[in-house]
Amino acid sequence: MTVFLLIGVGCANREAQTVDFAVRSAPTAERSALLDTAETVLVSLGYEITRRDTAGGVVVSEPMAIDRSGRRTVRADNPLRKIAEVRLAGEANQLKIHCKVVIQEQATESFRLQASERSGDDVPGHNTAIDRDAATTAEQNSVWRTVRRDKSAEREILDQITQPAVTP
Repeated sequence: MTVFLLIGVGCANREAQTVDFAVRSAPTAERSALLDTAETVLVSLGYEITRRDTAGGVVVSEPMAIDRSGRRTVRADNPLRKIAEVRLAGEANQLKIHCKVVIQEQATESFRLQASERSGDDVPGHNTAIDRDAATTAEQNSVWRTVRRDKSAEREILDQITQPAVTP
């Protein structure tokens, strides 16, 4: 009796895909300077930086509350937010700048309403305290769903990163 064992082997590609990001060629081959420029551009456009990974070439903004028209708002109960991410890929003179700006909506209530459908449990009222969000914050319990990308914001960020510096 012969037994064959088939093993699927794959590797995770962590490089940004052009289908998920707007992409431009970098004006310089200096990674750290380019990352500094990306961070400066994001801050100048009103984003707050939540993560910078110099080794990985990534800058990510803090979620920014926006209204339905896409303008920044200060409402704490706002159901929409925008997050910007800039990644550098490639080496030396082959550097590419990847930019993604996503619009997300808060879907916590619909997620909660459908939780029993996903559980596979027919017994009502079988939730423990942890299932009912006990001892957690509202931020931890919020569920956000990506609605779309803001491609005009992506172009604006890339334009500002790739334009030559103007000296007065």
